[in-house]
Amino acid sequence: MNTFNSTLTLLTELLLAPLAQWPLVALLVWSAVAGVLMAIVFRFTSNQPAIRRAADRCRAEVLAIKLFQDDLLGIFTSLRALLWHSAARLWHSLPPMLLMLLPFVLVLMQLALRYEWRPLMPGESTIVHLELEPEHWEQTQHAQLHPPAGVVIEAGPVRNANTNKISWRINVSETSPAGTSPGPLQWKIADTLVDKHLAICGSEQPLQLVDPRRAGPDWRDQVLHPGEPGLPQASAVRGIMIDYPRRETLLFGLDIAWWITFLIVSMIAAFLLKPLVGVEF
Repeated sequence: MNTFNSTLTLLTELLLAPLAQWPLVALLVWSAVAGVLMAIVFRFTSNQPAIRRAADRCRAEVLAIKLFQDDLLGIFTSLRALLWHSAARLWHSLPPMLLMLLPFVLVLMQLALRYEWRPLMPGESTIVHLELEPEHWEQTQHAQLHPPAGVVIEAGPVRNANTNKISWRINVSETSPAGTSPGPLQWKIADTLVDKHLAICGSEQPLQLVDPRRAGPDWRDQVLHPGEPGLPQASAVRGIMIDYPRRETLLFGLDIAWWITFLIVSMIAAFLLKPLVGVEF
């Protein structure tokens, strides 16, 4: 899983690099590309004749409702038929939707690494959490955090035996070089060293990969947090979290969630491409 994640992360980095100086433009462009690709995949993996028949019958029933507004029984009959044909249309759309589900999730996870959170700026503080496996709590609860140069521990450790977490508040020095990490955060647990990348930037930095969590051994955790290699199976650590600030993605002066922008733009692109590809949704 680590090899797959690192390959996909590198590929995404290469694709986003030409527009990294303009994060919103990059999001809009690749959202449109994703919509085009989804339309093409839908065209060749769905039962298009059946979907077209269901769509034509839906339109026919809507027209019947408009034409025979005085026939109450006919309206209810048309509504029932409309629901039936709509369900058939959805049924025939399920196979391509299921086929695209995994790639869609992987794309969203990669975009989340760039658009969901922003790096810390010099002078900012945040909380880091070390999550330990319950069966190793007694032996590992005295883990020590060793911050790199330019990062200081302001408070902690605070141990929570109920959640098996140890937390620290750290501060990034005002003198830390913006755009570069001073080095990873490192924990000494018994005789083992575990680290987590710390992302730092200035106020005017391009897109930067920010993963708030280093995943544990669970492959599902690694799918959702592909930015760093997952911890080995034998590790006593379940995961490492950094509370990064949320990134703002302003569109028309509004802070719209990046994933909403992605969904809207990709759907618009897919529908605009309908006549060119000859696809019916």
